[in-house]
Amino acid sequence: MVLAASSWAQDLAPRAYIITPIHTKAVTLAYSFSTGNLIFDGSSPIIDATAKVNTPVLSLFHSLSFFGRSANLTASLPYGVGNFRGTVLGAEAHAYRSGM
Repeated sequence: MVLAASSWAQDLAPRAYIITPIHTKAVTLAYSFSTGNLIFDGSSPIIDATAKVNTPVLSLFHSLSFFGRSANLTASLPYGVGNFRGTVLGAEAHAYRSGM
């Protein structure tokens, strides 16, 4: 018998699991840059595909008292910008995408 399960990764916000003084606030700015080749299965007409993706993330953190227990709220606002390039059916193609 073989069982399979899927899992998802999670980025932790700073101070996510630390007891902090009430009304502590923090603003963080994270940045990610990814570049590389895109590999499609053999049935796709796209070859030599590459991507460059920039993703800045602004996060706001606030700690509070929730029924006498330490709690926190974190809100994040990511914005991705990507440039994609490849050859589709022998013709060079470019795509620019940005947004949340």
